[in-house]
Amino acid sequence: MVKRTTLERLSTADLEKFISPDSRKVADAVEMAITILKERGRIFSEEEDQELKAMVERKRAEEFVEPFPAQGTLLETPYEEPITIDESAISLYSQRTILLFLCFVGMPFAIALQAYNFLKLHKTKAFFTVLLFGIILFILQYFLWVYYPLFDEWSGSDYIKRKSNILFIIPGIGAVGLVALWKKNLDPNVSYRSKNYLFALLLSLAVLIVLYLTVGFIPGFSILNYLLHLIMQ
Repeated sequence: MVKRTTLERLSTADLEKFISPDSRKVADAVEMAITILKERGRIFSEEEDQELKAMVERKRAEEFVEPFPAQGTLLETPYEEPITIDESAISLYSQRTILLFLCFVGMPFAIALQAYNFLKLHKTKAFFTVLLFGIILFILQYFLWVYYPLFDEWSGSDYIKRKSNILFIIPGIGAVGLVALWKKNLDPNVSYRSKNYLFALLLSLAVLIVLYLTVGFIPGFSILNYLLHLIMQ
């Protein structure tokens, strides 16, 4: 959701960029920028007014927000994203893709995708923050595996406890942290196209195969890593 107070802090020159023909801003942001510019004394000709109205209507038609979940407003929940089908919009990995990578491919790969997003958005501080967050979680996960190994005992409540520690708690912390960092650092006026994840998935699989052949099976790394272990045994 676009906040008027955010736009009001911008300079007139910055607001002019919102209404330029090549603007990638969402319809609400453009409409609000027009209103603020008029309040600041900007006079639009009748022709400009018609062009801007047409641009807002076009953007509204192009904008698409993923429908899951149905409740809430834009960015109110972790799963609603400002995704658009506008070909001119920047291409980023969606948060749903990143969370699926975290669950099935491995936390380091999910961290890499989120870091890519921040790098693409020129969010240098957020880029290094998410890398540091990933390193801390990876170290925590490693030490949990050292002190609570999953595969040396296969029965009773001890197994369930150890399994939940590694396979649920750490990725759960990772998911919450990744979404929180994304919501904190994403400009509410930015909409983006969902980047195709096929290349990232194939690259991740290649890395997992190399890791398996050089390091061996890494317990708790990911579901995909475990399936690869079963296949290559």
